[in-house]
Amino acid sequence: MRAFRGVPLIDLSGDPLLVGKALRRACTEVGFFQLIGHNVPTALTNGILREASDFFARPQAEKEQISIRNSSTYRGYQRVHENVTGNKPDSHEAIDLYSESPLAHRASGGHFGRNQWPLHPAGLQPTVEAYVHEMSRVGTTIMQALAGSLELPRDHFQPFYNDPFWCVRLIRYEPSNHHLGVGTHTDYGEESNDPNPSSHRSSTHRI
Repeated sequence: MRAFRGVPLIDLSGDPLLVGKALRRACTEVGFFQLIGHNVPTALTNGILREASDFFARPQAEKEQISIRNSSTYRGYQRVHENVTGNKPDSHEAIDLYSESPLAHRASGGHFGRNQWPLHPAGLQPTVEAYVHEMSRVGTTIMQALAGSLELPRDHFQPFYNDPFWCVRLIRYEPSNHHLGVGTHTDYGEESNDPNPSSHRSSTHRI
């Protein structure tokens, strides 16, 4: 079997058994992969980037109305350098949003609560909620394929994520070559999604 020479590209619309084997190999040999054939509407991914851009372009005082400092459950807006990773301030601003499921009350270690949504742009909340719905669908497909690759029933993992505790971060990185947008870190959970991978190399928005 040939070694990977780049980021594994997996077509989620293919045969579930073959998809599962490809996902398992990518997870065990590389640790991440890029998906195609996921059927997430391009209009939705473009829409969430557009809504985030609209918010970050607004006056600072308006953004501060949903400051994370108003929340005891880590939800809301963080201004540039407010987020700290590895004892160094990150060169980005962001909105942190989490699942509001009651299950989070006992499972998330203090993250249960209500999100702070801005009044403007009015389309931000419904667009994020639609995106979360699509990502949950993609996540289900991934876990079903992985279960098959382990010779388990496709719904084996379903009880563990039928009400997933999701997190969405809308991020705008500062246009600077001298400061890290975010320091080295690891993420928790079953999967992390980025609809705009080029954002790792340019000053733009990331989710």
